[in-house]
Amino acid sequence: MDEPWLDELAEFLRREGYALYEDQRSPGGAVIRFRGHSCEIHITNDRGDWWIGLSPLGSDLIMTPQVWAHYIDGTKPVPATQAEPLDVQITFVKERLKEAELAAARDPDIDRKLIAINRGLLGFDF
Repeated sequence: MDEPWLDELAEFLRREGYALYEDQRSPGGAVIRFRGHSCEIHITNDRGDWWIGLSPLGSDLIMTPQVWAHYIDGTKPVPATQAEPLDVQITFVKERLKEAELAAARDPDIDRKLIAINRGLLGFDF
């Protein structure tokens, strides 16, 4: 891929059983997606800004690692003024992916719960 961290993350995901199923790049951005057993990982670039999202397999809902961490930990979100840095997002994927997979596989209502957490991070009622 083009970024050393991206090559490393892609290799990590492959070792975890994830398969690359989309890799679209243009001068202004990129969309790179990996599919696993119960989650999909979305790596996106928009004019030089990279971010990572996770979604339950089969869902159109893509949420940041920050939202997933609140869900897994059962903590109430505090409104955030900005997204977490990319290195924090990468660390979540490497260290907590198994927890996210388990949550996605076990909770049939996970989409609704992730949306509620995201609303809390955006400053709406939780």
